[in-house]
Amino acid sequence: MRLFIIITSLVIFTNAVSLSGNIAAAFAGASFLSYSDKLVPLSSNQTISAGQHTSKVNSANFNPVAIDCKLDLTTTSLQGLRVLLHITAPCHTDKHVTITHSSLRFNEILNHEGVLKITIPVLSNPAKIIVSLADGTVKEISASAYKVR
Repeated sequence: MRLFIIITSLVIFTNAVSLSGNIAAAFAGASFLSYSDKLVPLSSNQTISAGQHTSKVNSANFNPVAIDCKLDLTTTSLQGLRVLLHITAPCHTDKHVTITHSSLRFNEILNHEGVLKITIPVLSNPAKIIVSLADGTVKEISASAYKVR
């Protein structure tokens, strides 16, 4: 039944487009949809109409995608006195990060999602790892080394 409705809707839409010559003209008579060639950002307190329904949007308080920008660190102890460090900084995509542990200090680059997973040697137990971002954000994490007996 659902497939029949979807196919019927597509046939009606295709016929409307082929008769009118374009998608905009096919929807021109539809009371539920308005068509525009350009997408325009909402301005503050803009009124939006769709057929009989009208809504007022306060775009000053509207955030379509909320991203948690905090720097997040997790560690996993590995055999051989190593630690897997997982860095998440979604607002710092493709940016440099400085990792410091004991006398070891090096730079890496976060990926396009603001994530880096790297294995580092444990030079002191517990391992105190400091991660610094270019904007001055600094966070520290402590991890215990896993020793094989």
